Amino acid sequence: LASIDMLIQHKKNYKSFKKSIIQWGILGFLVSGIHFYFFPMCFLFVAAYAIQSIIEQKKIKYFTPMAAYILGILFNFWLLGGFTSSAATNAFGLGNFSLNLNSFFNPRGYSNILPELGECFSGMQQEGFAYLGMGVICLLVICIIMWIILGIIKRKRFRICYSNIVLFGIGVVSIIWALSPIVTFGDRKLFELPLPQKIVDLWAVFRSTGRLVWPAYYLIIIYCIKFVAKLRNPIGMILIVICMCIQMFDIHGILNTKHQRFSKNIIYVNNDENFWESLTAYRNFNHLNISYPEERIDYYISLAAIALEYDLTMNGFYFAREIDGMRDNMTELERGEAKSENIYVFLPEQIDLMEEHMHELKYYNVSDFVVGVTWLDNAGKVNEFDY
Repeated sequence: LASIDMLIQHKKNYKSFKKSIIQWGILGFLVSGIHFYFFPMCFLFVAAYAIQSIIEQKKIKYFTPMAAYILGILFNFWLLGGFTSSAATNAFGLGNFSLNLNSFFNPRGYSNILPELGECFSGMQQEGFAYLGMGVICLLVICIIMWIILGIIKRKRFRICYSNIVLFGIGVVSIIWALSPIVTFGDRKLFELPLPQKIVDLWAVFRSTGRLVWPAYYLIIIYCIKFVAKLRNPIGMILIVICMCIQMFDIHGILNTKHQRFSKNIIYVNNDENFWESLTAYRNFNHLNISYPEERIDYYISLAAIALEYDLTMNGFYFAREIDGMRDNMTELERGEAKSENIYVFLPEQIDLMEEHMHELKYYNVSDFVVGVTWLDNAGKVNEFDY
């Protein structure tokens, strides 16, 4: 939204060269610290800002705001340790997380009016969730009708505005990028772009391409409101209020659900504090080694809280990309090389994995986990916790 506003305010701000550099540099800094998928989204707007400035002034120096944006991203990326991370830059699934052609009208359970529509790839296309809402859909229909009435019946000429063409182009690029490289409609796969593997690997840095529809999504909503609001009578405002009421009715159910979920103050409580204190006091452990049930997000978070409390490193967390070396400790265990400074954590259902290492580890049932450590010299006890 900030990048959209800066582009819309272009004529007022672009001649203030230092101001535009500072603004886009700060935005790049924030992008890198919040979520890297904002990089290509906001880049569309800063690139358009730079190109528009160059067209206005015929000076190449107006590429500087775009350079400031990229430098802001790289600077914060460096501050956060991004260049020292061994995380994989790409991941499997490019195309599976793309935008479906029905996404603007597929509520995916968010609507009290419209039914859920079909999609491909077993829920992966939720990354391209872009349901406009019944209120915005009504507003969009009103805009189309008004366009026809003003353009055909009244024969009113529409002045071509360069800034509108730029914003339209950004929206089109955003949608095309989000749709590809596998184009789908409902539960049907229409076609797939044949791409060399090197391009696939590079593109897979942003494998959830469906998210890249957000610029177009916001522009559609903003333009519909602006178009109707320009009516020189109360009708425009009345229509907007009516559509807003329709929108709120349409999605009020999911809004209540989200409010109930996020209004709670969630605290992770260590129910076995005595065990962890006794264990870490008994030996100088320095690493918490977990196995990887990827569907159990809560498993990662609660153990991360324990690791943080007792100053332990971890070999994994709920990351979007695999990190080299994260699994090394579990690989060592599989080779029969359990280390005395490691704490190994399993889920109770991983009984087969635990049985493989009965001769190397002692196991303790601790709340929702089974904790394994190398052989202890106190009859297998950690205070009152028995082997």
